[in-house]
Amino acid sequence: MKKLILSAILILIMIPSFGQQNSVQLFGEFRVSINRNGSFTPNTREKFGFGAGAYHTLKANEMIDVLFGFEYNRTSQYLESMYEGHVANSTDLTYSFHSFSIPITARTTVGRKVKFFVDAGAFVDFILAATRKGTMHTYSPDENGHFVYNEFDFSERVKVSYPIYGVSVGLGIKIPLLKHEFLVRTESKYGINTIYNDIDSIFDRYYTLAIGYKL
Repeated sequence: MKKLILSAILILIMIPSFGQQNSVQLFGEFRVSINRNGSFTPNTREKFGFGAGAYHTLKANEMIDVLFGFEYNRTSQYLESMYEGHVANSTDLTYSFHSFSIPITARTTVGRKVKFFVDAGAFVDFILAATRKGTMHTYSPDENGHFVYNEFDFSERVKVSYPIYGVSVGLGIKIPLLKHEFLVRTESKYGINTIYNDIDSIFDRYYTLAIGYKL
């Protein structure tokens, strides 16, 4: 996993040297965001997180820019209940994910001073750490063969061994600020493969509302 992330970083750092008419800075756009996981099933509720990113812009043609970058995103999901086996289930679950993200986005911009833009692209999320906490309910037999109910709170790490792939679409506005631009942007990220897949599945799907600064 570490070698894969380092290889991706080196590739993205080298990409600007092959383009023409690109921004001089290695990173010319910076954003911070509030992340909101959507309520995608009756078993889930929305939770909030945050993120930050830096991006380099390549000029593909007069109409389209291509953005490469790096992001850190923290997202959370709440599940009312989850199956844990024949004699157990958990409730009031909060999953938290810390991810290193690599987005690639195509951007179309219209306007002169105040500019509006539309983004569409793809991303890869590498889950660096994942935890969950909630209440466990177990029904285990005692020495007489009678099932005994137990309830306790728990907190534990969650293993995620593969990267998450997905697509994204965003809308935003850029406003002149001194010699640079202030921007506001909203985005929907839709993970295709699951983070956790059993009877209950968890997906990497969330919305972001970001503010940023473009050099």
